[in-house]
Amino acid sequence: MRNIIEYYWRALQKKLPEEQTFYLFIIMIFTGFWGRRCKAVGAEKFTYQYFYRVVQDIRIYDTKEAAFRLGEKIDWILLETDEELKEAVQAAFEEIGRWQSCPQPGTSRDRVWGDILLDAVLELAGTTGGYIATPQSIRRLTGELLGGVNPESIADFCCGILVFGVDMCRDICRKKKKELSQISLYGAEMDAILCAVGTMMMEMYGIRGRIEQKDILTPPDKSEMPLYDLIILDMPRGTNQRVVCDIRDPRLAVFGRKTVYADWIFIQDVLYHLKDGGYAVVLCTTGVLIRANEKWFREQVIRQDYLEAVITLPPNLYPNTRTGTELLIFHKGKTGGQKGKILFVDISRYYFRERRNAYAISDEGHIAACACYRRFLYGDEEGVRDRNIDNLGKISVILRCDALDKQTCSWKPIQYIHQEQEMVKDGSICLSDIADIVRGAQIVKKDTRDTGEAVYFPDKKASVRRSEKTQDSGGTAYFLNIKDIQEGTVRYDTAERISGCNPACKDKYRIREDDILLTSKGTAIKMAIVGQDPPLAFISGNITLLRVKRPAYDPYVLFHYLDSEKGRISLEQIQSGTTIRILNNTNLMALRVPMYEIEKMQKIGSQLKEKREIFLKKQRSLIENYDTERKILLDLLKEER
Repeated sequence: MRNIIEYYWRALQKKLPEEQTFYLFIIMIFTGFWGRRCKAVGAEKFTYQYFYRVVQDIRIYDTKEAAFRLGEKIDWILLETDEELKEAVQAAFEEIGRWQSCPQPGTSRDRVWGDILLDAVLELAGTTGGYIATPQSIRRLTGELLGGVNPESIADFCCGILVFGVDMCRDICRKKKKELSQISLYGAEMDAILCAVGTMMMEMYGIRGRIEQKDILTPPDKSEMPLYDLIILDMPRGTNQRVVCDIRDPRLAVFGRKTVYADWIFIQDVLYHLKDGGYAVVLCTTGVLIRANEKWFREQVIRQDYLEAVITLPPNLYPNTRTGTELLIFHKGKTGGQKGKILFVDISRYYFRERRNAYAISDEGHIAACACYRRFLYGDEEGVRDRNIDNLGKISVILRCDALDKQTCSWKPIQYIHQEQEMVKDGSICLSDIADIVRGAQIVKKDTRDTGEAVYFPDKKASVRRSEKTQDSGGTAYFLNIKDIQEGTVRYDTAERISGCNPACKDKYRIREDDILLTSKGTAIKMAIVGQDPPLAFISGNITLLRVKRPAYDPYVLFHYLDSEKGRISLEQIQSGTTIRILNNTNLMALRVPMYEIEKMQKIGSQLKEKREIFLKKQRSLIENYDTERKILLDLLKEER
């Protein structure tokens, strides 16, 4: 069915904007289904008159108004006058009608509406960027995780067309053997047209409730504060930004900062409207779990013991979006063995490529996540074995709230899972105990065209602007940046030159032999160790310097650990940010590295340094010989010509 829908989708897109194509398919599905239900059709043509007659027959006022509001977004005149478009629309409408009137064997009519036709349209809308709904595999996982919940009221915040909320109602009713009309569903959405589609969805499925046009970032009205048994929230993608805290906002009443990222206002709103004993599911990006600015919020949630589980999902679940996704489960009413504990799960490796630009959670991922959660709730070890889930300890850990990282209050699952597996067994020590950690010079490079010189001055934001001059050739010192860290070594030949009066030329920014350099920004972490007799060189704000305290540790042992697979995983775990990945000093200080017997470590470190110097010397010699011989051979070709 998806291939058929895609064929007609592409045909309509040649004539209509992306948004109109999406709305037109929704209208065709809705009117076709409703028309057959009200017996308003035979083999009629899809025209405005047909649409108007079907909607007029709807008795529910809100649904009727919503359908007409959606119909206003369609250019009906173009549909009537453009013969090619008219033919494509009619063919698509007839194909949809065949599926609605004659579903496949064993497929109910509501499944044709929701799980086949609508999901195909939503998938295409997400792929082309028109409208991104919560992926079906995430909706399925959420329904499986909360299958034991029995709410009377459900709220879907930032609900879009309410497909997530509808699916949750259906899953719960199916498992609890209830009628859909027995659950009240509330939706909140900023876009008026999406609200209209959501209203039509509820009526189509016979769900009791309403959808409200609302901006969740605005402070709530204290006089009307509805509470819900279950709240789901899929945060809008790509719209997270800092907003000024409103002192009148009861959700931020005791938050001491002037600004906050919008996603934490969303989370606070969820907890604000959640009943005692209620559950909430929030889908967010990794930044929510680790950003330093919102550490206070995380600490408050932990202190109140509201966080029950954090599950890291596979990447690329949303079309055209490479950022990771975290699933948070909140519970206002933990009991028994769950009190004061949090489950951390990482199922990021359980996925399959669903289509060219998006993944989906595999069946193994669903089973693993549910088994971990069931074990946390009930200690169901037998159930875990029955489902053949091996090595749950490698993807999950249960921690007491007071065992979270004190400096960051991070909620990142892989940080605690890896820490539990490796560091506890081998013995470890904090990086701050064995090394001084220095972030490079925070300066801006400014080009003064009159003199032709590059001048540097301090900058609080630590941003580096490129001048049109590539180098200050009169400088006596090297100024190292990310591009100068290559293959574990420092490349001075590519570095910029600065004069001794530059603010970067301070002793604390100067590199010395055996210093370890890490890049502070970027997805891929680059590192190098400074060799013997380095020239006068200083690090920029994009570089962090680790100077090992001897004899507590050996720099070459530390370098090779950080450059190993385990070390790089540990560094990636403490990176913050979503778009631009940051490795800050606070997180580095708390990084734990393996501890060894000192004398043996010093001996091994000395040998590592010696072998590395021999390797680099031979490498340089081979490169020089190759360049020389290559030049001779190429010159022979020139002579022959």
